[in-house]
Amino acid sequence: MRALTVPYIDLKAIDAALLEGDRLRVMPAKELLSFGLPTLQSWMVQRARYQLVTRELVEWLHDRIGRRDALEIGAGMGDLGFHVQVHMTDLGQQANHALFVEMGQEPTKPPPDVERIDAEQAVEKYRPSVVIGSWITQRWHEGDTEGAVYGPEEARILSKVKTYIHIGNSLTHGRKRILRFKHREYRPEGLISRSVDQSKNVIYVWDR
Repeated sequence: MRALTVPYIDLKAIDAALLEGDRLRVMPAKELLSFGLPTLQSWMVQRARYQLVTRELVEWLHDRIGRRDALEIGAGMGDLGFHVQVHMTDLGQQANHALFVEMGQEPTKPPPDVERIDAEQAVEKYRPSVVIGSWITQRWHEGDTEGAVYGPEEARILSKVKTYIHIGNSLTHGRKRILRFKHREYRPEGLISRSVDQSKNVIYVWDR
């Protein structure tokens, strides 16, 4: 597998503009995009982010969740859950995964306020009504074209919650097995990801 080539950027300057401490500062998508999409994507690769948390995305999630109990799985660096104000969990498998380094990508290293726990165990422990996941890789099954051995069994998560919200990109996540189940697709303003095709950014929602 080839290493990922990213354009040179002044990381310290972008860090100063985008971060508040170690967390992404919430801005409108238009303000973020003023840095240029290639610059943002290069920064995301080097700072272990897959999705930028925009003001529009936070507001959309608040409207969707309402007053219900919610939990984030696969929280990574913790930007999303921190700003949506939900409990964050991540098993932290990427932190010790040399493959990401070989590919030229910084692995996610969840900060202390992201609970290190398996996604399914987290759902059992907290029993939320809503689960949020951003760029979640499903558990690999034989025959899958997309998956990871440490990914969650998302079908089991669906069976235990009222709503599962997945933020991603159909080029990367369009082969999830759970897409066979009834769901809705949303493309609100403010979705900025690492994907080469931003038009494929999408939020999948399963309700029951």
